[in-house]
Amino acid sequence: MNKLVLSLTLVFFTFGFTPKNNLSKKNIEGLTIEVNVENIRSAKGQLIVSLYTPSDEFPYEPSQHFVTEKSSLSGENLTYTFTVENAGTYAVVLLDDENRNEDMDYNFIGIPKEGYGCSNNAKPKRLSSPKFDSASFEVSEGKTSIAIFMKYM
Repeated sequence: MNKLVLSLTLVFFTFGFTPKNNLSKKNIEGLTIEVNVENIRSAKGQLIVSLYTPSDEFPYEPSQHFVTEKSSLSGENLTYTFTVENAGTYAVVLLDDENRNEDMDYNFIGIPKEGYGCSNNAKPKRLSSPKFDSASFEVSEGKTSIAIFMKYM
């Protein structure tokens, strides 16, 4: 068993395998992203914050996601802060999960029933999701603040 683990480890490192969440950019302690969310329709439900890197399948498979209660809602606004391990390029997608099923709900013709938002307030093009490039931003040191305006149909 130990030989198998050692062999697999050598194969991964020999062929340049790196885990999905491990960015090659420098690791700086204390990197935070502060997301200022505007235009939240109600205090009902929860907010899902999804974080993406360039290697993720944006906007479907995030590196990380966080679920937060809307108890700190101030009017229609909420601020959520989290840390990241590495400097680099990121994108954030929000879901106002009003019914707490941790999934976007759609009406019978495919229009979202719940609110959503992307970093840089990236918008869908025609019937497709926004692209990572239009939603991405750089995190280099300290705190990076972004504002996202929630959209409801």
